[in-house]
Amino acid sequence: GSPVSADGVVAFLTDAGQAVPTAGGQPGGSLGYANGSRGPGIANAYLGVGLDEYGNFSSPTQGRLGGPSRIPETVAVRGAAASGWQYITGAKNTSGHPASLPFHFDQPGATTRPAGAPTVQIVLTAAGILSVAIDVHDGNGFAYDIPPTNIVGLNGQPAVPATVRVGFVSSTGGFTSRHQIGGLT
Repeated sequence: GSPVSADGVVAFLTDAGQAVPTAGGQPGGSLGYANGSRGPGIANAYLGVGLDEYGNFSSPTQGRLGGPSRIPETVAVRGAAASGWQYITGAKNTSGHPASLPFHFDQPGATTRPAGAPTVQIVLTAAGILSVAIDVHDGNGFAYDIPPTNIVGLNGQPAVPATVRVGFVSSTGGFTSRHQIGGLT
């Protein structure tokens, strides 16, 4: 990858009662999930949890709707296609403001999969309670980067579909990076 890594990875859900998406979303800060200045995001999307290296998944620029600003090295969540892939929430500091995490997802220049890469746990209940916790393997276990939050109704987010499909997408823009997922359960 580039000396500056970009852009990130999204774990996403689509409504399984609708057609299977046939194309990804927009590149760069949309992380292959959301809409952007070049076109729409993933069709029939319900939720996208972005592990955002560069920070533009939180930004309302380039046609994306909502968001605080560019926040690098964070977790950011965008909503359903039906609501325009709106920004829903993201990691916050102790004052409740959007913030970068105290570690980096990216490791520019790495040529092999790093030992001890972060373990991410994403939970969404049928009632719409979302939580995201990450273990950076520092001996402290999982820490909530997004504590349990009811996302239904936030920025037009609809109720959780009866059934969902799970997918992953990543993208780069002006910089390049390798995005890897392992140990999926």
